[in-house]
Amino acid sequence: MTSKAAGLYGILATVWFTTVLLVFAEIYPGYTHATKAVSELGAIGAPHQHAWNVLGFLVPGILLAFHGWGLGVNAGDRIAGAGFALSGLAFAATCIPANMDDFNAPTSQAHIAASLAVFVFWLAASLRLTMGSAATSKTLVRATTACLWLAGAAALVRFSGLLYPGTGQRLAFAAHFAWILSTALILLFTREQDQG
Repeated sequence: MTSKAAGLYGILATVWFTTVLLVFAEIYPGYTHATKAVSELGAIGAPHQHAWNVLGFLVPGILLAFHGWGLGVNAGDRIAGAGFALSGLAFAATCIPANMDDFNAPTSQAHIAASLAVFVFWLAASLRLTMGSAATSKTLVRATTACLWLAGAAALVRFSGLLYPGTGQRLAFAAHFAWILSTALILLFTREQDQG
C-alpha cells in the first residue's frame, strides 16, 4: 500500500467519524457531548442505533484498519502495522450495541471488550513503533510519542472525576484522532513508495 493511500484512509476516517458524531449527536433528543458516552448513540434502544453503529463505528473502524496497516508497511514494521490494523478492526467491532441498562449483558460485554481492544492494540503498536528500528521516520516517531503522552493525560483526566464522563471521553478520542490525523499527514507528505 502506498503512503499516500494510507494517509488518505486516515484523513477520511478522521473527517468521517467527526462529522457523523456531530450529526448523530444533533439528531438525538437530549444528547450532550459533555455527559453522554459516544456508545450511547448506538446503544440498544437509541433513536438511530443501527445507522450509528454502521456509520459511526463500523465504517471508520475499517478505514482505521487500512490506515494502520499502511502506516506499519510504510514505516517498515509490519508487526506494528498489524497492531494498528487490529485496533481499527476493534473500533469497527464496537458496532456491537451496548445495553446501557445492563452492562453485564453479552452485547454490553462485547462492546466493552472491543473498546478496550482498540486502546490495547493501539498502545502496543505505538510503543513498538516508537522503540523500533532506526529506519522508522523520526517525524512519525515524534508524532506517535506526543500522542501517547496526550492519550495518557486524557486517560488520567477522564478517570479522575474532574470532568463530566462525556468530556473526558472526548479528550481520549481527540488524542487518538490527533495521532491518526498527524500520521496521515506525515504519510501524505512522505516520498511515495509502494511496499505491498
